[in-house]
Amino acid sequence: AEASECMVREDLFAIFRHLDAIGDRKISWVELKTALNSVGEDAGDDELREIVKQLDSDGDGCIDLEEFIRLINTEERGAEEAEKELAAAFRMFEGREGGGGITPVGLHRMMCRLGLVDVDNYLTLDHCTFIISQVDQDGDGVVNFEEFKRVMMAAVH
Repeated sequence: AEASECMVREDLFAIFRHLDAIGDRKISWVELKTALNSVGEDAGDDELREIVKQLDSDGDGCIDLEEFIRLINTEERGAEEAEKELAAAFRMFEGREGGGGITPVGLHRMMCRLGLVDVDNYLTLDHCTFIISQVDQDGDGVVNFEEFKRVMMAAVH
């Protein structure tokens, strides 16, 4: 379990670095919009500015790594809010073929959309299959929401 939690933490850092398109260690609303558009999501500028404002605890107008990690940390927010956000993230990874779970193909597809597969062959389908096997506690070959939540919560503690 600890190995999979470390992988998730590393993946969160990799996702943050990918979202931080200009490399200033902060995510602006414009970078967030670009990332959402790249995975087929569309959000209005005002909505994205408001999201960044809500997450921006230091008032600099951007999301830094600490603020990004706090997105899934229930100690910083209410458990109900965290559960909703994790469920939304889970649905993104679950994709079309998920059927209630994240498959290696679903994980790989989302990592491709986030640009994490082509960078030095960072995450192949075989890697995704291995990650799923490490997180999958009931042995059904997919990560269900409870397994996803357990690993994501452990990654921020």
